[in-house]
Amino acid sequence: WLTKLEASGFDSSRPSYFHWEGVSYYLPREVVSATLRDMSRCGRGSVVALDYFSREVVQGTGLAENVLLKRVVTKLGEPFDFGLEMSPPARQHAAEWVADIGLQLEEVATMRPERAERSQFSGVLIASVQ
Repeated sequence: WLTKLEASGFDSSRPSYFHWEGVSYYLPREVVSATLRDMSRCGRGSVVALDYFSREVVQGTGLAENVLLKRVVTKLGEPFDFGLEMSPPARQHAAEWVADIGLQLEEVATMRPERAERSQFSGVLIASVQ
């Protein structure tokens, strides 16, 4: 994908903004990581915003809403595949994951206030190229 953009005139050496919403949870983890790795090779100061579900949502475990959502998306033929560990501290899990990819976590917003006894449902992260 990045090669095709570059062939069309995209200058990956310049800072860029990637808004990746509503996609990651349908893809295998390896594809999500590889795509972010490509983004991490763009110019210093590049930023990516990504929304994601927790592993519990993707696996349909834990809360009843997770089980129900998994059933619905699977029945619709669009099952979830990728989710991040979102048990407390959710920010730390996201930071470690993006660091392994070559990005620096700037911000995480979760759907609910974090509580020790409960994993988050979903989140949005913002990471940058240093």
